[in-house]
Amino acid sequence: GIYFVSWLCTLSGVGFYGTAVMGYFPLDGLTSHTPQIGFVTQTILLSLAFANRIKVVQREAIEWNQQAVANLHRYRALFENAMEGIFQMSTGCRFLDANPSMERILGYPCVYGMVNQIPDALAACFAQSSIRHWVIRQLEKEGEVHGVEGTFLTRQGEERWANVSIRTIYDDEGHPTHLEGTFVDVTERRQRHEIEKERENERLEKEIARNSAAAKSQFLANMSHEIRTPLAAII
Repeated sequence: GIYFVSWLCTLSGVGFYGTAVMGYFPLDGLTSHTPQIGFVTQTILLSLAFANRIKVVQREAIEWNQQAVANLHRYRALFENAMEGIFQMSTGCRFLDANPSMERILGYPCVYGMVNQIPDALAACFAQSSIRHWVIRQLEKEGEVHGVEGTFLTRQGEERWANVSIRTIYDDEGHPTHLEGTFVDVTERRQRHEIEKERENERLEKEIARNSAAAKSQFLANMSHEIRTPLAAII
């Protein structure tokens, strides 16, 4: 609307000047300057319109920035309070960032110390070199691995089990920038599985022993019967 009015002012000034030149209106100091007056009015209106547009864009930019900051705080809160370990790793296998759960699982007092003291993040996640090499091949081939279980060593040297998922993050040109992943301590579940497995083995062993004893008893009974029959005839 304001753009139409501004251009209308210029056209009106030029039109009024033209009619004055043709004699429809007296040509005096005012009518002779109507084109300039229309142009100045147009410039003022356009300047006001542009200034208002700049304010609108600035207000939208501030709102977007506030929304981005709120989303960042919300993401950071989820990152900090997550029960599983969450980490970012460079393509050179150095920790870039990690949440408190990650440093707690690995046995470090703070994230900063963990990031600076661990030279090989992948080795910290997988103590077994065979699993590490397999993970590296999969990342190079597929760009991600999911639910890989293996042992890891805490800072205190305790061996535990973890379930790890890692994916590669790429830039707009398709080049890998870093890796991010999750790290879940599953030692208790593995221990329960091992206990249940041992109990099942014990049950199978007892059942085999019981069946074997029953078979031996049956065999001895049969043999006793087979021996007693001819002995009775002989006697």
